[in-house]
Amino acid sequence: MSSTANDTEVTNGSLQPEAQEAPINRLPLELLQSIFKFATFSPVDPTTPWRLVDVCKFWRTIVTSFPLLWTNIAIDNSSADPNGFVEMGARSAFPVLTSYLRFSSPLPVNISILLRGMPGHIPFTRAHAGVLSHIFRRVAHRIRSMSITVDSWEFYGLLTESLTYVQMPILIYWTAQYINGPLVIFNEGFRAKDPDYRFKSTVLTLNNARRRELLSHGMALYPNLRYLYLASTPMSWDRFCPSNLIELHLYDLPPQSRPDAIQLRQILELSRGTLQVLELSGVIFQDTALEDSLIMSRVHTLKLGFSLAEELGGLFPKLQLPALISLEVNNLDRESTWFGCSPEDMQLAVAPAFKALAMFLPLHQLKQLRLDCITFHIPSNILPTPGSGEDPVSLTFFKQLTSLTCLSLYSPDVITFGCMNYSPDILPALKALKISTPGANYYDHILSFWHERARMPACRMLEHFELTLPMGAKGKAEALVRRNEVFAKRILLDYQPDMHPPGWMLQDVEMEEDNVDEMDDEESDGLEDGTGEMDED
Repeated sequence: MSSTANDTEVTNGSLQPEAQEAPINRLPLELLQSIFKFATFSPVDPTTPWRLVDVCKFWRTIVTSFPLLWTNIAIDNSSADPNGFVEMGARSAFPVLTSYLRFSSPLPVNISILLRGMPGHIPFTRAHAGVLSHIFRRVAHRIRSMSITVDSWEFYGLLTESLTYVQMPILIYWTAQYINGPLVIFNEGFRAKDPDYRFKSTVLTLNNARRRELLSHGMALYPNLRYLYLASTPMSWDRFCPSNLIELHLYDLPPQSRPDAIQLRQILELSRGTLQVLELSGVIFQDTALEDSLIMSRVHTLKLGFSLAEELGGLFPKLQLPALISLEVNNLDRESTWFGCSPEDMQLAVAPAFKALAMFLPLHQLKQLRLDCITFHIPSNILPTPGSGEDPVSLTFFKQLTSLTCLSLYSPDVITFGCMNYSPDILPALKALKISTPGANYYDHILSFWHERARMPACRMLEHFELTLPMGAKGKAEALVRRNEVFAKRILLDYQPDMHPPGWMLQDVEMEEDNVDEMDDEESDGLEDGTGEMDED
């Protein structure tokens, strides 16, 4: 027979076929790089390239010769080599980090740091933080974004110490966040972290507080810094130098670390002509105020957060925002509002705050508004009838929102919905309404608003209505849909686990109810006594 048959017999016998290359390795190099790029950045996963190099030598060659894959660097408690010697420097203490910096060279890098725990209580030591700081100094010219989230201000100071007064020419984003907010750290019963508040970072500052030098030297050190987010982060505000920012977010600063009115004005003036998004949430001294007018002509988005109404009183009327179209107002003392149990003094504090907003902000041109945990105060929760007298602050505020197209409410109260249903056209331009509430058994007023709104004869249909309720409200909400009680062309319902009030709040409510019962009993006893006397007469 032919040799072909013999060849076939041999092939199907004991001899193995010739090993073939894996199909994925036969792909063009450019296609493999695209696959690796997608795996690394969609979504961003800084660990992907390190895992890819372990697959095979061929992939290792491709990945290590593709710098873009290594430009996102994540550092956490486990980044320090447990077998390394920090005294021997960066390569011994942080071998993975140094590899990322080497393979990504010369491209810009994005560095993200998340450290949990206090110095002296975790394997990641102060010495490790010092080594990292020196590494950052060596690559300062390559850092495009820096994000630092820590449990300790001391760690933040150590990590950034070597970057003080160092030029970072391509830095665009800087984020610093303290994990535990100051409301937790500085309450009277919390002592473990008290000494930590003494540490203040000197990064983003100069050693001179003259305004002219702050502006010029700040532009020299950080010429491209545009987005800055500082949460619960102590700074030397009198020497703060970033300028020409597009977004500035200052959030939840402890009282002893807040800028005063003069310092706040200086911070804002450094970005007076460029700032577009401004957040001031829990950062303003309640006993100081801006002395002279400050016009921020390009700010279109303002986010305000307060625990005391006096905090907003220091801003207005001196702060002027003629281009404002988006406003967010947050009550930072949030938890009590989730269950309809907010203290009366908190409700009373909202009135002067919103009175200032209604008087000094261009509410008539707002397009977007978000109110988080805002509770207004009106006796008996009943709005006055039209023409019966002066409108309450809440109604005055809502009546000015004539251009508002999108309204978001988180844990809203009864008064808010009373204002919205006061007349069908109180928000004539509204197209989208989003409502969310987490509290179990605190949603009936929302469903009542829905029911009343849908039955208004002159009610204009919205484009979009989005509602997120506790799981316990699912039956009632879907019953409204089945009855076709709708006031929007598109309705999106979502549910979240029921959140129940803490024990202390339940005890307070029970005490209030007991007090009311006692008062009722006393009144009824008095009536009975009076009746008895009348009978005797």
